[in-house]
Amino acid sequence: MSFLQAYKTLSLTLIFCAGVALQTFAQTAGTPSPVTPEDYGKWETLRSGMLSPNGRWLAYGITRVNGENELRVRQLDTDVLTVIPFAEGVSFSSDSRWLAYAIKMSESERKKREKQKKSVRNNLGLLNLVTGDSTVVEEVASFIFRDDGAYLAMERYPRKDQESKGVDLVITNLSTGIKTNFGNVSEYAWQEDGAMLAMIIDAEGQAGNGIQVFDPDTGILRTLDTETTRYTGLSWREKEDDLAVLREREDDAYEEATHVILAWQKLDDKNPTKLILNPDTLSGVPQNSRIVEGQKLKWSDDGAILFFGIRNREKKPTEEKVETDADSMAVDVLEPAEVLVWHPKDRQVIPEQKMSAERIRRRNYLVAWHLKTNRVVRLGRNLSEPVTLVPGQRYAIGAARPMNATACSAGPIKIYIWWM
Repeated sequence: MSFLQAYKTLSLTLIFCAGVALQTFAQTAGTPSPVTPEDYGKWETLRSGMLSPNGRWLAYGITRVNGENELRVRQLDTDVLTVIPFAEGVSFSSDSRWLAYAIKMSESERKKREKQKKSVRNNLGLLNLVTGDSTVVEEVASFIFRDDGAYLAMERYPRKDQESKGVDLVITNLSTGIKTNFGNVSEYAWQEDGAMLAMIIDAEGQAGNGIQVFDPDTGILRTLDTETTRYTGLSWREKEDDLAVLREREDDAYEEATHVILAWQKLDDKNPTKLILNPDTLSGVPQNSRIVEGQKLKWSDDGAILFFGIRNREKKPTEEKVETDADSMAVDVLEPAEVLVWHPKDRQVIPEQKMSAERIRRRNYLVAWHLKTNRVVRLGRNLSEPVTLVPGQRYAIGAARPMNATACSAGPIKIYIWWM
C-alpha cells in the first residue's frame, strides 16, 4: 500500500468515526431523561388571583404536588415579587394599604401534629403594602377588615374541652397597632359601610350571654340584650345601622328549640327602636310553628320587612311505662341490624337518600315580618316548593314541581307569585 492510499484510508476512517460519534452524541442529547418523584413533586399549578382595590397589587396562589404551596404578591407597576410559603385565603383592605392572609402548616408538620394528636391551627399574616413590613399573629381562626380598612378583627381558636362556642376576638387599629380584646365571642359582623361591630357573647354556663355592639372609633361598647340562653344569626341591614338576631328558647315538651327574633333600628341614635317577634304570638302561620335558625335573617332593601324561616314544631314522644310480670321470662332486646338495604326500584342510591333526607329535614317556609304593622305572611304552599325573593323584596316567586321529579324528567312546573 502506497503512502497516498494509506493516508486516504486513515482519513476516511477518522471521518467515519467522527460521524458515528456526532450521531451518538446527538441521539444522547435528544433523549429525554425520566422524571423523578422529586421532579414530579415540583410541578406547579397557578390558582386564581385577587387584585387590590387600587389595581396595583396582584395576589395569587401556587400549589405544588409535594405540598410546598406558596402565595405570591406582585406589585404590578414595579414587578416586585413577595413570596409567602403556605399562605392562602387573602384579603385586601379597602384602602389597599394592607394584605391579610392565613398561614397554614407544612404538610410534614401537619401530619406530625395529627400523629401526636395535637391541634392543627393557622396563623395570620399581615403585610403592610406601603412599607413592605409583615407581621405574624399565631393561632387565628378567621379575620375580617372593617369596610374602610381602618380596623382588623381577628378570631382566635376555642380552648381545649370548652363547652361554650365563645372565643377571644381581637380588634386591631391598623394605624396605631392598639388592640382591644373581647372574650366569649361566638359570632361577629362588621356593619357595612359603617363603624360598628356586632358580637354574640356565648360564655360558659351561658352567664352573660347576649348581644353587644362596639364602636372602635369612640371606644363605646353597648349591650343590646342579655339572657341565659343562646343567640345566633347576626344580620346587618345593607349599608344601614339596623341589626337583627335570633334568641333561642327551649321547651322540654318539644323536640327542637324555637327562637325569638330581636331587631333594632337606627342603632346610631341614642334611643334606637327595639322590635321583638315572639313565636307564641305568630299570626298568619300554622299553630305550633317554630322559628328556625337554618334560614338566615334577611332585611328588605327599605328596612320595612324582615324575612325568616319557620317549620312545624314536633312534640317529644311520651314514654309509656310497660308493666311486666315478675314471673315471666326475660326477653332480650335485639339491636337494629347494621345493614343498609337498597331496593332496585328506589330512584336514589343510599348515599343520595341520606343527603336528601338531611335536605328535607332542613326545609322551612320563608316568612315576611312587616315591622311597622307587625303583620306576618308565610310564603310558599308546602315545604317542597322553593321560594325566591325578587330584587326589591316586594314580590316572591315559588316553583311547584311534580312529586319525585328528577333533573332529566322534571315535568311541568307551576309558578306562583306572592305580593308582600
